[in-house]
Amino acid sequence: MKEISLDAQVFCLDGECGKSSHVIIEQNSQRVTHLVVNNSHLLESHKYLVLIEYVVKTSSESIQLSCTKDELALMPPFTEMHFFNPTTSKYEPLKNFDEAAIFNSSSYLMWSDTSLSGDVLPTPIEEKLIPAGTIAVHRGASIEATDGHIGRVEEFLIDPEQHLTHLVLQEGHLWHKKELTLPMSAIARMDEDYIYLNLDKETVKSLHSSPN
Repeated sequence: MKEISLDAQVFCLDGECGKSSHVIIEQNSQRVTHLVVNNSHLLESHKYLVLIEYVVKTSSESIQLSCTKDELALMPPFTEMHFFNPTTSKYEPLKNFDEAAIFNSSSYLMWSDTSLSGDVLPTPIEEKLIPAGTIAVHRGASIEATDGHIGRVEEFLIDPEQHLTHLVLQEGHLWHKKELTLPMSAIARMDEDYIYLNLDKETVKSLHSSPN
């Protein structure tokens, strides 16, 4: 089994290339399809959708990819900024705007001078560019037992076919934390911000744990 730790250091063949931020999971099959690598610098940040097949070695602190940094930079983006288009009354990517719309302050692009009109304009939104039928789960997503909050997502374990086998949750606070490993059979359903268990808190806490 591989452990896919979130917020782990990610390495390409030619050096460090960012940190893991999300795993992309098919909801029906519980198969991991992609890892999101966040490559941040002082002035910019790029998040890439990396096919899980590129992950060749993992630990609780690092992930090794089988590609170079240049190859990573050619992979699809994880997100795209969308702006309100008053012509269609929809949020759309910048490429959908014609030149007139780009300089129309009511479309609220990043460089629009909203002070000229005094209007309160819609805020741009960040859209996830993930395959249909998948969800993007991030480190720290809330884990809910049947009787309330029990912890947060730390990492996932996957089998050789990339299917989820276990969830590792972190329970407790900064000075008294422990990790619990739960089989996927304990999960009732998942979305991007919450994972719901079919166990109560007492049952979860009775499982094997390893204090940090």
